[in-house]
Amino acid sequence: MTLHRFFVQTGVTALLVISVLRSASAQVLFDNFGPGNTFQINAGLTQGFFRPPVVQGMGFTPTVSAHLSCIDLAISLSRGPNVFVLRLLSDNAGMPGALLEEWTVVGQMGTFGTVSPIISVTSVNTPFLSAGSQYWVVPFATSATHAVWNYNITGDFGPLAASNDGGITYTILPNQRRGAFRVLGGTPAVPEPGPFSLLLATCAGASLLVRRRHNA
Repeated sequence: MTLHRFFVQTGVTALLVISVLRSASAQVLFDNFGPGNTFQINAGLTQGFFRPPVVQGMGFTPTVSAHLSCIDLAISLSRGPNVFVLRLLSDNAGMPGALLEEWTVVGQMGTFGTVSPIISVTSVNTPFLSAGSQYWVVPFATSATHAVWNYNITGDFGPLAASNDGGITYTILPNQRRGAFRVLGGTPAVPEPGPFSLLLATCAGASLLVRRRHNA
C-alpha cells in the first residue's frame, strides 16, 4: 500500500466513523402542537404578573426514552420585560421535583394575541428522560412580566402545577388544558474532532505503517 493511498483510506474511514457516531435522528417524546405547529393565540396560562409571581407548569410523560435535545413551546408576552426562565424538573411524588436543566429566554416572546414565533431551547446537559416517567416543564417570570403560555388546540389535557408564591409550593390540578409544547430527544452528539486532531491521528497511523515497513 502506498503512503498516499493509506492517507486517503484512513481519512475516509475516520470521517465515516464520525458521521455514524454523530448522526441520530430526533425523537418526539411529547408534542401537542396542532398541524403546522399551530396553537391558541388568544388564550393561555398566565405566568408572572402578580405579586408574588404566578407560576404554572405542565407535567408530561415521554412516550420513548431518550436524552433531551430541545424543548419548543408557545409562550407570548402581554406586557412588561421580554424575559422568562424555563426549567425542566423531575417528578417528586406527583409534584415538580429536582432541577434537570434551565434556560433564560430573553427577547424571544412575540405579542400575545398574534401568531407568535415558537420558542425553542436547546439542551446542554442532555438529561436522560425515561418513557413512562413524569417530568415538568415550568416557565418562571417576574411580577413585572405578564407572559402567557398559549393553550394547545388539539384537546390535550394533563397535570398542571400552579404556584402563587413563585414556585415555592405547588397545587396540582390533574386534568387541565395544557399549554402548547414539544419535547424532542435523541442520542447526544459526539464532538467532532478538529482538522488538526484528525491530521495527527492520520499521521500517527502513517508513521506506524512506515515503521512496520522499515522493520520488515
